[in-house]
Amino acid sequence: MQSDANFLNKHRLVESWYWLDRSRAIRNGRRRAYQLAGLAVLVGRNHNGELFALPRYCPHLGADLKLADIEANGVRCRLHGWLIQGDGHCRTATDGESDRQIARFTIEESDGIIWFYPGVPRFNRPELQPDLHRLRFPARTVRCHPHLVLPNGLDRMHYEHLHGLKARTQHPIHAVDANTIALPLHLEMPERKRPFFGERRGGTTVRGCFQTIGAGMALARVDAPLQFYMLFAATPDQHGHARMQTTLYTYRRRDVPRAVSVMRVFLRQDVRILESMRFRQHLTAD
Repeated sequence: MQSDANFLNKHRLVESWYWLDRSRAIRNGRRRAYQLAGLAVLVGRNHNGELFALPRYCPHLGADLKLADIEANGVRCRLHGWLIQGDGHCRTATDGESDRQIARFTIEESDGIIWFYPGVPRFNRPELQPDLHRLRFPARTVRCHPHLVLPNGLDRMHYEHLHGLKARTQHPIHAVDANTIALPLHLEMPERKRPFFGERRGGTTVRGCFQTIGAGMALARVDAPLQFYMLFAATPDQHGHARMQTTLYTYRRRDVPRAVSVMRVFLRQDVRILESMRFRQHLTAD
């Protein structure tokens, strides 16, 4: 559960895994700057293809390290020659070995995505079966904070009132572990939606589960009438909006078109509401 100070705070980045970019966005010997809420980050790839992540501004006088030269597993500031390394070590141009330390970040690549953790990870990212068929949606920005976007799937009532799917079983929301919250889903389809979902392939209900994982990911698993997963990754930008990367995984390639059609309708309905929200804590009277 987020504290009041962190919830919807566009200046604070909650400790979690966040997606940054596609792997191909940063080539060998290049670097790129990212703004995650109030945290400015520089991500680079050395000439051996290894990624590193640093605070964007030099700890000496605050020079922008986006202008620095890539060297080994870090960058050398052009202003005074300080070497800033991805392991958190920092050396001046003259002192050689140094005990100076800066914030240490974790950077990983998986399935063509660059993932970032602002510190030492306290939990692992979900890894889906490697033999699943994958379709990555174009990245987009949703003008709503990730703290509202990702938990939307845990809201049982919105499935009925927004998507027209009535709950057949009232499964409780529960904590899977310290970082994962889950809602099992058993929803009834109205007659008009059954052909759209594929009535011939699973009956008249939608079954599955929705999970939020940390503050930057959510995973939807649909078991019927189609079988697929949707991985939602959201990173807060400087405005507190959600930079979204959505990926579809299916067991059979032929299921991709129908799963895409279903999810596009759901996502369009969700985004329209989310971007119109003006949430305030304690909006209703006690």
